[in-house]
Amino acid sequence: MKIFTKKSGVVISLLTIAALGVLLPSCSAPKQETSESMSTDETPQPVVETVKPAPVPQATTEVAAITEWEVNGKKKRITHGTPEEPKALDPLTFEPKLRPYADSPYAKQIDTALMWMAANQNQRTCNWMDYGILDYLQRKFALDDGFAGEALVDLNKMEPEKLAEINLHGRVGRAGHNFADAKILLEQVSLFARYTPEGDQKYITAVALEYLGTSISGVVLRAMYCDQVKVDDAFIDELVRQAMETEFKGKPNSFGGYFVCHMIWAYQWLNELGCAEAFTQLADVEDGFADQLVAIAKDQGLKNDLAVEAMAVLYYLGYADRIPQKWLDTVAAAQLEDGSWDRKGGDGRRPMPQGHTTVLALWVLLENAVPDAEDIPWLR
Repeated sequence: MKIFTKKSGVVISLLTIAALGVLLPSCSAPKQETSESMSTDETPQPVVETVKPAPVPQATTEVAAITEWEVNGKKKRITHGTPEEPKALDPLTFEPKLRPYADSPYAKQIDTALMWMAANQNQRTCNWMDYGILDYLQRKFALDDGFAGEALVDLNKMEPEKLAEINLHGRVGRAGHNFADAKILLEQVSLFARYTPEGDQKYITAVALEYLGTSISGVVLRAMYCDQVKVDDAFIDELVRQAMETEFKGKPNSFGGYFVCHMIWAYQWLNELGCAEAFTQLADVEDGFADQLVAIAKDQGLKNDLAVEAMAVLYYLGYADRIPQKWLDTVAAAQLEDGSWDRKGGDGRRPMPQGHTTVLALWVLLENAVPDAEDIPWLR
């Protein structure tokens, strides 16, 4: 099985962690593994009322942290303001120095989406997963360093549980990372709330990872560490079955659709780490996976969160040719005035800007705008 045999991009999220030296990934926005969490009646999230983004995360000291780059000889800044004097960047006046997408008809959408992501990381609608995806895009498409995860995410403000999750997913950001060496406390990661350790086991072990099976989160972690904690035929068979047989039709942002996306994303990580080669049942699955993703995008109307995620996974899998130009036009046209995208794709109600939807739409447009960008692995 060849790795990156087709043009590939990035799906699920993740951020460079300066203090821990890790990135925290995810293909999707934070979702709980229940069908209820995918309903259209989820708790409303903050709404951006004006074209100016909300203030960026506040610095932990009275001295503002500044990320700078030059544009036509003039310095541009991302300023992380103090609690007393929050600062914000205006996406309508933003102009990055590095714009490999400058000739794209979507250049303006890309500019404003980048600025929205840079200026809104303190919102409930954005999280570390989204900035992990943005960090990958910064590396893959040679964007300004100001969009790297370490430039945008303040770990000093994170709760211990979030830091534990970051360390658990550290393989994405640190070469040679071994989760066992990180000594991540079981009690700090909610995925293991129902796991009963043996004896006085305090830390996440290979056995604990195997416990996760092919759940929507477990499949990603198992694939991420497949060369450290081996997967078997039963795991692979279940991954393929769920990717091909999970029902996703007829419900906006269907949980089943996210399940399919995660299974295919995990498959690509198995490829990256050379684990897929050992399983003959993976030899000819890619066309079928691509068909599933196309069906999801169509079923979801091309512009809500799940539809955009399916397109992103298509790029990651290497099937750019399955995304028609009119799909890209639909995604671009769905962008809100402030530079973000609505999780629900616009359903007549007040918009629900979300970092996950925004960064995935950004990724899709960048793939089209810079089709010759060098393929780089998600896992470092």
